[in-house]
Amino acid sequence: MNFNTSAGSTLVGLYLFSVPAFSYSEDLGLNKIPQILGVLVVVYALFNLIQVPLISKNRSVLFYFLFTLWSITTYAFAFYQSETGSLVTLLKVATITGGSAILIKNDSDFRRTISIFFFSIFLTFLINRNDIMNLSQMNEITDNDRFEGTFANANTAALYCLGIIWVGFTLLLTGNFPIILRPLIIAGILLSVVIVIYSGSNKGLLGMGFFSAAVAWIMIQRYRFTRFKKFVFALVILGGTALIVNFIVTSPFFFRVQTMFTGDNESSVTRVFLFSEAIKVWSSSLKNILIGIGFDNFRFYNQLRDYSHSTITETLACTGLIGFVLYFSSFLCLFLTYLRSFNKQISGLKTTVILVFCFLCLILFFNSAAVMLDDRLFWPLLGVISGYGVVLGKQDECGRVLIAEH
Repeated sequence: MNFNTSAGSTLVGLYLFSVPAFSYSEDLGLNKIPQILGVLVVVYALFNLIQVPLISKNRSVLFYFLFTLWSITTYAFAFYQSETGSLVTLLKVATITGGSAILIKNDSDFRRTISIFFFSIFLTFLINRNDIMNLSQMNEITDNDRFEGTFANANTAALYCLGIIWVGFTLLLTGNFPIILRPLIIAGILLSVVIVIYSGSNKGLLGMGFFSAAVAWIMIQRYRFTRFKKFVFALVILGGTALIVNFIVTSPFFFRVQTMFTGDNESSVTRVFLFSEAIKVWSSSLKNILIGIGFDNFRFYNQLRDYSHSTITETLACTGLIGFVLYFSSFLCLFLTYLRSFNKQISGLKTTVILVFCFLCLILFFNSAAVMLDDRLFWPLLGVISGYGVVLGKQDECGRVLIAEH
Protein backbone atom coordinates (compact mmCIF):
# COMPACT_ATOMS: atom_id res chain seq x y z
CA MET A 1 0.00 0.00 0.00
CA ASN A 2 1.36 3.42 -0.97
CA PHE A 3 0.92 6.19 1.61
CA ASN A 4 0.85 9.69 0.13
CA THR A 5 2.68 12.19 2.33
CA SER A 6 0.44 15.01 1.13
CA ALA A 7 -2.57 13.08 2.45
CA GLY A 8 -0.81 12.82 5.81
CA SER A 9 -0.17 16.55 6.04
CA THR A 10 -3.78 17.22 5.01
CA LEU A 11 -4.92 14.99 7.85
CA VAL A 12 -2.75 16.93 10.31
CA GLY A 13 -4.16 20.20 8.97
CA LEU A 14 -7.72 18.92 9.44
CA TYR A 15 -6.91 17.98 13.03
CA LEU A 16 -5.54 21.48 13.74
CA PHE A 17 -8.62 22.92 12.01
CA SER A 18 -11.00 20.86 14.13
CA VAL A 19 -9.54 21.65 17.58
CA PRO A 20 -10.62 25.32 17.84
CA ALA A 21 -13.80 24.69 15.84
CA PHE A 22 -15.15 21.63 17.64
CA SER A 23 -13.19 20.78 20.80
CA TYR A 24 -15.40 22.87 23.07
CA SER A 25 -18.76 21.78 21.61
CA GLU A 26 -19.51 19.01 24.09
CA ASP A 27 -23.26 19.59 24.06
CA LEU A 28 -23.49 18.81 20.35
CA GLY A 29 -20.98 15.99 20.55
CA LEU A 30 -18.71 17.76 18.06
CA ASN A 31 -15.75 17.49 20.44
CA LYS A 32 -15.37 13.89 19.25
CA ILE A 33 -14.29 15.08 15.80
CA PRO A 34 -10.79 16.26 16.92
CA GLN A 35 -10.38 13.02 18.88
CA ILE A 36 -11.20 10.92 15.81
CA LEU A 37 -8.89 12.98 13.60
CA GLY A 38 -6.14 12.73 16.23
CA VAL A 39 -6.40 8.93 16.16
CA LEU A 40 -6.26 8.98 12.34
CA VAL A 41 -3.12 11.16 12.44
CA VAL A 42 -1.38 8.69 14.76
CA VAL A 43 -2.51 5.61 12.79
CA TYR A 44 -1.50 7.16 9.46
CA ALA A 45 1.90 8.10 10.88
CA LEU A 46 2.44 4.54 12.14
CA PHE A 47 1.54 3.02 8.77
CA ASN A 48 3.82 5.57 7.14
CA LEU A 49 6.67 4.37 9.35
CA ILE A 50 5.90 0.74 8.54
CA GLN A 51 6.11 1.49 4.83
CA VAL A 52 9.24 3.62 5.18
CA PRO A 53 10.94 2.56 8.45
CA LEU A 54 12.94 5.75 8.84
CA ILE A 55 12.75 7.88 11.99
CA SER A 56 14.31 11.32 11.75
CA LYS A 57 16.25 12.83 14.64
CA ASN A 58 13.56 15.09 16.06
CA ARG A 59 15.00 15.97 19.45
CA SER A 60 12.24 18.42 20.26
CA VAL A 61 9.49 15.78 20.05
CA LEU A 62 11.77 13.27 21.80
CA PHE A 63 12.17 15.53 24.84
CA TYR A 64 8.40 16.11 24.96
CA PHE A 65 7.84 12.35 24.94
CA LEU A 66 10.41 11.94 27.70
CA PHE A 67 8.62 14.63 29.69
CA THR A 68 5.35 12.73 29.23
CA LEU A 69 6.91 9.47 30.44
CA TRP A 70 8.47 11.29 33.38
CA SER A 71 5.09 12.82 34.27
CA ILE A 72 3.59 9.32 34.41
CA THR A 73 6.46 8.27 36.68
CA THR A 74 5.96 11.18 39.09
CA TYR A 75 2.23 10.53 39.21
CA ALA A 76 2.95 7.03 40.51
CA PHE A 77 4.54 8.62 43.61
CA ALA A 78 1.88 11.35 44.01
CA PHE A 79 -0.16 11.53 47.21
CA TYR A 80 -3.37 12.43 45.31
CA GLN A 81 -4.17 9.94 42.55
CA SER A 82 -7.94 10.25 42.31
CA GLU A 83 -8.02 11.94 38.89
CA THR A 84 -6.08 10.84 35.82
CA GLY A 85 -7.83 12.92 33.16
CA SER A 86 -4.98 15.41 32.70
CA LEU A 87 -2.39 12.65 32.48
CA VAL A 88 -4.41 10.82 29.82
CA THR A 89 -4.78 14.08 27.88
CA LEU A 90 -1.02 14.66 28.07
CA LEU A 91 -0.36 11.18 26.70
CA LYS A 92 -2.83 11.71 23.83
CA VAL A 93 -1.37 15.12 22.97
CA ALA A 94 2.21 13.80 23.02
CA THR A 95 1.25 10.94 20.69
CA ILE A 96 -0.56 13.25 18.24
CA THR A 97 2.38 15.66 18.37
CA GLY A 98 4.74 12.86 17.39
CA GLY A 99 2.44 11.74 14.58
CA SER A 100 2.15 15.32 13.29
CA ALA A 101 5.92 15.72 13.19
CA ILE A 102 6.38 12.44 11.30
CA LEU A 103 3.91 13.42 8.56
CA ILE A 104 5.69 16.68 7.66
CA LYS A 105 8.05 15.52 4.92
CA ASN A 106 8.74 18.65 2.90
CA ASP A 107 7.97 22.32 2.38
CA SER A 108 4.66 21.61 0.64
CA ASP A 109 3.46 19.48 3.56
CA PHE A 110 4.26 22.26 6.02
CA ARG A 111 2.44 24.94 4.05
CA ARG A 112 -0.54 22.73 3.29
CA THR A 113 -0.95 21.92 6.99
CA ILE A 114 -0.78 25.48 8.27
CA SER A 115 -3.01 26.70 5.40
CA ILE A 116 -5.81 24.32 6.39
CA PHE A 117 -5.39 25.38 10.02
CA PHE A 118 -5.57 29.05 9.03
CA PHE A 119 -9.02 28.76 7.45
CA SER A 120 -10.47 27.54 10.73
CA ILE A 121 -10.70 31.20 11.77
CA PHE A 122 -13.68 31.75 9.46
CA LEU A 123 -15.69 28.90 10.96
CA THR A 124 -14.79 29.77 14.56
CA PHE A 125 -15.67 33.43 13.97
CA LEU A 126 -18.99 32.40 12.42
CA ILE A 127 -19.79 30.17 15.40
CA ASN A 128 -18.99 33.00 17.85
CA ARG A 129 -20.35 35.85 15.75
CA ASN A 130 -23.33 36.63 18.00
CA ASP A 131 -21.18 36.95 21.14
CA ILE A 132 -18.71 39.23 19.37
CA MET A 133 -21.45 41.40 17.84
CA ASN A 134 -23.11 41.79 21.23
CA LEU A 135 -19.83 43.02 22.73
CA SER A 136 -19.28 45.45 19.86
CA GLN A 137 -22.67 47.06 20.53
CA MET A 138 -22.19 47.54 24.28
CA ASN A 139 -21.67 51.12 25.45
CA GLU A 140 -19.65 50.10 28.50
CA ILE A 141 -17.53 46.96 28.70
CA THR A 142 -16.31 45.65 32.04
CA ASP A 143 -13.71 43.06 32.92
CA ASN A 144 -16.48 40.48 33.30
CA ASP A 145 -17.56 40.96 29.66
CA ARG A 146 -14.41 39.46 28.15
CA PHE A 147 -15.08 37.26 25.13
CA GLU A 148 -14.81 33.52 25.70
CA GLY A 149 -17.44 32.11 23.36
CA THR A 150 -16.98 28.45 22.48
CA PHE A 151 -13.39 28.53 23.75
CA ALA A 152 -14.54 28.63 27.39
CA ASN A 153 -11.48 30.75 28.23
CA ALA A 154 -10.46 34.21 27.00
CA ASN A 155 -6.74 33.40 27.00
CA THR A 156 -7.35 30.25 24.93
CA ALA A 157 -9.22 32.32 22.35
CA ALA A 158 -6.43 34.93 22.24
CA LEU A 159 -3.64 32.38 21.89
CA TYR A 160 -5.47 30.59 19.09
CA CYS A 161 -5.88 33.88 17.21
CA LEU A 162 -2.21 34.74 17.65
CA GLY A 163 -1.45 31.38 16.03
CA ILE A 164 -3.74 32.33 13.14
CA ILE A 165 -2.03 35.72 12.82
CA TRP A 166 1.37 34.00 12.68
CA VAL A 167 0.21 31.57 9.99
CA GLY A 168 -1.40 34.40 8.03
CA PHE A 169 1.78 36.45 7.89
CA THR A 170 3.82 33.34 7.11
CA LEU A 171 1.59 32.62 4.11
CA LEU A 172 1.54 36.24 2.95
CA LEU A 173 5.29 36.81 3.21
CA THR A 174 6.59 33.42 2.08
CA GLY A 175 3.87 31.73 -0.02
CA ASN A 176 3.09 31.95 -3.71
CA PHE A 177 -0.66 32.56 -3.56
CA PRO A 178 -2.97 33.82 -6.28
CA ILE A 179 -3.78 37.48 -5.80
CA ILE A 180 -7.43 36.61 -5.21
CA LEU A 181 -6.52 34.66 -2.04
CA ARG A 182 -4.45 37.39 -0.42
CA PRO A 183 -7.49 39.50 0.64
CA LEU A 184 -8.93 36.33 2.18
CA ILE A 185 -5.79 35.83 4.27
CA ILE A 186 -5.81 39.49 5.32
CA ALA A 187 -9.48 39.12 6.29
CA GLY A 188 -8.60 36.12 8.46
CA ILE A 189 -5.87 38.09 10.20
CA LEU A 190 -8.26 41.00 10.87
CA LEU A 191 -10.91 38.66 12.30
CA SER A 192 -8.24 37.26 14.63
CA VAL A 193 -7.31 40.77 15.75
CA VAL A 194 -10.97 41.47 16.59
CA ILE A 195 -11.24 38.32 18.71
CA VAL A 196 -7.99 39.09 20.56
CA ILE A 197 -9.20 42.60 21.38
CA TYR A 198 -12.56 41.42 22.72
CA SER A 199 -10.92 38.58 24.66
CA GLY A 200 -9.23 41.24 26.79
CA SER A 201 -6.23 38.93 27.20
CA ASN A 202 -3.12 40.76 28.41
CA LYS A 203 -0.94 38.21 26.68
CA GLY A 204 -2.96 38.47 23.50
CA LEU A 205 -2.75 42.27 23.31
CA LEU A 206 0.98 42.25 24.04
CA GLY A 207 1.44 39.46 21.50
CA MET A 208 -0.24 41.52 18.78
CA GLY A 209 2.04 44.44 19.53
CA PHE A 210 5.05 42.14 19.32
CA PHE A 211 3.91 40.70 15.98
CA SER A 212 3.29 44.17 14.56
CA ALA A 213 6.84 45.25 15.36
CA ALA A 214 8.33 41.98 14.07
CA VAL A 215 6.46 42.08 10.75
CA ALA A 216 7.37 45.75 10.24
CA TRP A 217 11.05 44.91 10.77
CA ILE A 218 10.86 41.94 8.37
CA MET A 219 9.22 44.04 5.66
CA ILE A 220 11.82 46.79 5.98
CA GLN A 221 14.68 44.30 5.81
CA ARG A 222 13.18 42.27 2.98
CA TYR A 223 12.47 44.98 0.42
CA ARG A 224 15.71 46.69 -0.43
CA PHE A 225 15.14 49.74 -2.62
CA THR A 226 17.09 52.91 -3.13
CA ARG A 227 17.63 54.85 0.07
CA PHE A 228 14.75 57.22 -0.65
CA LYS A 229 12.26 54.46 -1.56
CA LYS A 230 13.37 52.43 1.42
CA PHE A 231 12.83 55.46 3.66
CA VAL A 232 9.32 55.98 2.26
CA PHE A 233 8.53 52.28 2.60
CA ALA A 234 9.77 52.33 6.20
CA LEU A 235 7.51 55.28 6.97
CA VAL A 236 4.50 53.45 5.53
CA ILE A 237 5.23 50.28 7.51
CA LEU A 238 5.94 52.14 10.73
CA GLY A 239 2.83 54.25 10.22
CA GLY A 240 0.75 51.09 9.82
CA THR A 241 2.35 49.63 12.93
CA ALA A 242 1.56 52.82 14.85
CA LEU A 243 -2.10 52.52 13.81
CA ILE A 244 -2.24 48.92 15.04
CA VAL A 245 -0.60 49.87 18.34
CA ASN A 246 -3.05 52.74 18.71
CA PHE A 247 -5.89 50.32 17.98
CA ILE A 248 -4.63 48.11 20.81
CA VAL A 249 -4.16 51.03 23.23
CA THR A 250 -7.69 52.29 22.59
CA SER A 251 -9.22 48.81 22.80
CA PRO A 252 -11.89 48.31 25.52
CA PHE A 253 -9.69 46.04 27.62
CA PHE A 254 -6.34 47.85 27.42
CA PHE A 255 -6.79 48.87 31.04
CA ARG A 256 -6.05 45.23 31.94
CA VAL A 257 -2.56 45.56 30.45
CA GLN A 258 -1.98 48.74 32.44
CA THR A 259 -3.16 47.22 35.72
CA MET A 260 -1.07 44.13 35.03
CA PHE A 261 2.11 46.22 35.21
CA THR A 262 0.94 48.28 38.18
CA GLY A 263 -0.10 45.16 40.12
CA ASP A 264 -3.69 46.38 40.64
CA ASN A 265 -5.21 43.63 38.53
CA GLU A 266 -6.97 40.97 40.61
CA SER A 267 -5.91 38.31 38.13
CA SER A 268 -2.28 39.38 38.43
CA VAL A 269 -2.44 39.25 42.23
CA THR A 270 -3.85 35.72 42.08
CA ARG A 271 -1.18 34.60 39.63
CA VAL A 272 1.62 36.03 41.79
CA PHE A 273 0.20 34.23 44.83
CA LEU A 274 -0.03 30.90 43.01
CA PHE A 275 3.46 31.35 41.54
CA SER A 276 4.86 31.95 45.02
CA GLU A 277 2.97 28.99 46.50
CA ALA A 278 4.22 26.68 43.74
CA ILE A 279 7.83 27.68 44.42
CA LYS A 280 7.32 27.03 48.14
CA VAL A 281 5.92 23.57 47.46
CA TRP A 282 8.71 22.76 45.01
CA SER A 283 11.50 23.87 47.37
CA SER A 284 10.03 22.27 50.50
CA SER A 285 12.06 19.05 50.22
CA LEU A 286 14.80 17.40 48.18
CA LYS A 287 12.26 14.94 46.77
CA ASN A 288 10.03 17.76 45.55
CA ILE A 289 13.00 19.60 44.06
CA LEU A 290 14.00 16.58 41.97
CA ILE A 291 10.76 14.76 41.09
CA GLY A 292 7.97 17.05 42.32
CA ILE A 293 4.66 16.22 43.97
CA GLY A 294 3.11 14.44 40.99
CA PHE A 295 1.62 15.57 37.71
CA ASP A 296 -1.43 17.86 38.11
CA ASN A 297 -1.19 17.70 41.92
CA PHE A 298 -0.35 21.31 42.75
CA ARG A 299 -4.05 22.25 42.84
CA PHE A 300 -4.35 20.07 45.96
CA TYR A 301 -1.54 21.98 47.70
CA ASN A 302 -2.93 25.54 47.68
CA GLN A 303 -5.97 27.09 49.29
CA LEU A 304 -7.40 28.28 45.97
CA ARG A 305 -7.48 24.69 44.68
CA ASP A 306 -6.15 25.92 41.36
CA TYR A 307 -3.21 25.19 39.07
CA SER A 308 -0.29 27.62 39.16
CA HIS A 309 -1.14 29.53 35.92
CA SER A 310 2.47 29.14 34.74
CA THR A 311 4.10 26.21 32.99
CA ILE A 312 7.36 27.13 34.71
CA THR A 313 6.04 26.67 38.23
CA GLU A 314 3.67 23.84 37.27
CA THR A 315 6.51 21.72 35.88
CA LEU A 316 8.76 22.52 38.86
CA ALA A 317 6.14 21.80 41.52
CA CYS A 318 4.54 18.77 39.89
CA THR A 319 7.42 17.12 37.99
CA GLY A 320 10.46 18.58 39.72
CA LEU A 321 13.66 19.87 38.21
CA ILE A 322 13.93 16.81 35.97
CA GLY A 323 10.52 17.42 34.40
CA PHE A 324 11.24 21.14 34.04
CA VAL A 325 14.48 20.44 32.15
CA LEU A 326 12.86 17.83 29.88
CA TYR A 327 9.93 20.07 28.99
CA PHE A 328 11.87 23.22 28.18
CA SER A 329 14.64 21.26 26.43
CA SER A 330 12.03 20.65 23.74
CA PHE A 331 11.85 24.40 23.08
CA LEU A 332 15.63 24.75 23.24
CA CYS A 333 16.02 22.07 20.57
CA LEU A 334 13.45 23.83 18.37
CA PHE A 335 15.31 27.13 18.65
CA LEU A 336 18.65 25.49 17.89
CA THR A 337 17.24 23.62 14.88
CA TYR A 338 15.98 26.81 13.24
CA LEU A 339 19.02 28.81 14.33
CA ARG A 340 21.28 26.43 12.41
CA SER A 341 19.07 26.82 9.35
CA PHE A 342 19.15 30.60 9.66
CA ASN A 343 22.91 30.76 10.09
CA LYS A 344 23.44 28.74 6.92
CA GLN A 345 21.34 31.31 5.04
CA ILE A 346 19.09 28.92 3.14
CA SER A 347 17.82 30.71 0.07
CA GLY A 348 14.25 31.96 0.33
CA LEU A 349 13.70 30.69 3.88
CA LYS A 350 15.10 33.36 6.17
CA THR A 351 11.72 35.08 6.48
CA THR A 352 10.02 31.80 7.40
CA VAL A 353 12.69 31.06 10.00
CA ILE A 354 12.39 34.54 11.53
CA LEU A 355 8.61 34.18 11.76
CA VAL A 356 9.03 30.79 13.44
CA PHE A 357 11.38 32.42 15.97
CA CYS A 358 8.74 35.08 16.68
CA PHE A 359 6.05 32.44 17.16
CA LEU A 360 8.23 30.35 19.48
CA CYS A 361 8.96 33.45 21.57
CA LEU A 362 5.21 34.04 21.92
CA ILE A 363 4.59 30.41 22.90
CA LEU A 364 7.33 30.65 25.53
CA PHE A 365 5.78 33.87 26.80
CA PHE A 366 2.41 32.15 27.14
CA ASN A 367 4.12 29.23 28.89
CA SER A 368 5.39 31.64 31.51
CA ALA A 369 1.88 32.94 32.22
CA ALA A 370 -0.31 29.89 31.47
CA VAL A 371 -0.15 26.11 31.83
CA MET A 372 0.34 24.57 28.37
CA LEU A 373 1.73 21.16 29.25
CA ASP A 374 -1.00 19.30 27.37
CA ASP A 375 -2.40 21.92 25.01
CA ARG A 376 -4.40 20.05 22.35
CA LEU A 377 -3.77 22.64 19.64
CA PHE A 378 -0.34 24.13 20.15
CA TRP A 379 1.71 21.05 20.94
CA PRO A 380 0.63 19.30 17.70
CA LEU A 381 1.29 22.61 15.91
CA LEU A 382 4.75 22.66 17.50
CA GLY A 383 5.12 19.09 16.24
CA VAL A 384 4.47 20.37 12.72
CA ILE A 385 7.05 23.13 13.22
CA SER A 386 9.62 20.68 14.61
CA GLY A 387 9.00 18.28 11.69
CA TYR A 388 9.62 21.13 9.26
CA GLY A 389 12.79 22.02 11.15
CA VAL A 390 14.04 18.47 10.62
CA VAL A 391 13.30 18.87 6.89
CA LEU A 392 15.44 22.03 6.77
CA GLY A 393 18.21 20.28 8.70
CA LYS A 394 18.33 17.43 6.18
CA GLN A 395 18.59 19.85 3.30
CA ASP A 396 21.48 21.55 5.08
CA GLU A 397 23.29 18.24 5.39
CA CYS A 398 22.85 17.55 1.66
CA GLY A 399 24.34 20.93 0.86
CA ARG A 400 21.48 21.66 -1.55
CA VAL A 401 18.55 24.02 -1.58
CA LEU A 402 15.63 21.74 -2.41
CA ILE A 403 12.92 24.17 -1.43
CA ALA A 404 11.75 26.59 -4.07
CA GLU A 405 12.46 30.24 -3.32
CA HIS A 406 9.37 32.15 -2.29
